[in-house]
Parts: sequence; C-alpha cells; structure tokens
Amino acid sequence: MRRLLLVGLLCLSIASCGAGTTTGAAVVPEQSAEVTATGSPAAMPAASATPATCPTAVPASLPWATVRQATPAAPEDSGTPYAGQTATPRQEGTAVFAGPSSCFTPVAYLPLKTLGELTALPVIGTSSGWLHVLLPSRRHLPSVAPSPASVNHASGWIQSAAVTTTKAPLEIVVDQVAKTVTLLDAGKAVYSTAIEMDGGTDSVRGRTFVVGVYKTAASEQCSEQPLIVTAHQSQGADEYLEGEGAALQALHGFSWGCKITLLSGRTPGCTVISDSAVAELLARGVKPGTVVTVK
Repeated sequence: MRRLLLVGLLCLSIASCGAGTTTGAAVVPEQSAEVTATGSPAAMPAASATPATCPTAVPASLPWATVRQATPAAPEDSGTPYAGQTATPRQEGTAVFAGPSSCFTPVAYLPLKTLGELTALPVIGTSSGWLHVLLPSRRHLPSVAPSPASVNHASGWIQSAAVTTTKAPLEIVVDQVAKTVTLLDAGKAVYSTAIEMDGGTDSVRGRTFVVGVYKTAASEQCSEQPLIVTAHQSQGADEYLEGEGAALQALHGFSWGCKITLLSGRTPGCTVISDSAVAELLARGVKPGTVVTVK
C-alpha cells in the first residue's frame, strides 16, 4: 500500500499544486533491511586521478546508493554518451567506486531493488571490466550542498562481472521550452506528447533516469494517477514531506477531475502530461533504467 501512495513524497502530493488542498500523506516504499539499517551516509574523500595504493577491503560504513541517502564521494555525471544498456546488480551490496578500479575511492553500496523494483542503472562508459553508471542517489542534500548543482547527477563505477546488462535503447527528452516530451528509440523520435504543466524553477535540468513506475492512491478529489519517477530530486528541499527523506521528481498524469477542482499552480519539480501519454510511454517500454533528459 505504501507504494501506491508515493506521489505525496514526489511532488508535495499532486493535490498540493492547487489552493492548499492535499490528498493525504504518502511515503516512499521501504528499502531492504540492509539498506535502511546503514544510517546516515559518511563523508568520503574525493577520488584521486592516480590512486597510490588499493584498499584491502571496502568500508562497511559506506552509504547505500538509494533515493533516501546521499553519496558525497560519487563523481558527477560526466556527460559521456549513453551506451544503450542498463546494469542490474546480481546481489545486494555491490560496491561502487569513484573510478574504474578498486584502487579508487569507494562510493557506496548498491541495493538489489530501488523503490520496490530491481535496480537498473544506465551505463555511460566502460573500461577494462568496469562500467560507469548513473546512480539513484543524490550527491549531497540541498541543506549541506556546496551549491545547488552539486545535489544531483551522481555516478560511479562497478565491476561488469557483478551485474547483468540489458539492452535499453529508449530515452525520454523533456523539453520545457518547446513544452514537449519525446520518446527516442536508438536516437530516433518515435512518440511525442505535449507538456500540460512543467515543474517550474524547482525542476532539475540535465540527465537522469527512471527509478520507478507507480500509480497514486485514489482520493475523494482524484482518481488514481500514473507516474514515472526519476532520480532527480529538488535542489532546494531535502524532502517534500517531513520525515520521508527524499524530494523526488516525476512525469505524471493528472485526471480531468483533479484539473477542475485543484489545479491552480505548478506541481513542484514534476512534469505533468496526460494520463493517456503516460500509458503510451509505458506501453512503448519505458521502465526503470530508462534515461530521461530534462532541458
């Protein structure tokens, strides 16, 4: 049931974009016991370009690369082209490093599942048995980040032998200037739809990826709403709902009934498209791991 109520965490609840009305508190699904038991992430030193020595073991105190935790040692997304495949860890606790070797600074552990579904990470580079992937975690919480730009776009390196790779040619482009959402298949546009309402100044620009697909719970004001959750989180708020530990942003639908009764402003950070457009994106294969670029 907790999975069905995710939208409150994502965007202050869909109803909150109206005149102060809410549909009820919502929460992010629990991670595995190994993930939630780790506590706050530990600050890690920056990776050296040429590590002098290799550690004998990965520290047990590393944070987990989840939507609730920050991974401050994670390198920023380098912007290298997406490789058209995703990587899923074979087991809980796969180690992530700041470079393509265990000699580099350890960054985090990977959970087997993210928001209740198998973790799928876009591959953006390779090097001698290592894969460079995007991570679902934030690099820093906004309240302690050196700058807003240092909050999102975490990446890291994992051993290719520790993951299963899957071909994943789909990409979503959210163009907030042209007011369109376009689905690409191997770089070719195959579907496009209009943005009904963008996320305003809180919407994070740049490359991210889908971390979950859900429907909100029905309420007195609205029917259930489909949404495609991304790894982007607010650059200004540690969390959208107190105690939930995340401020996720999403592509989501908005029923006509909600529009009539509640719609008077933007949904913070999120991109609103029609329910039918969300359904079409999912029918065409959008799933966890799908790359999303917001511009």
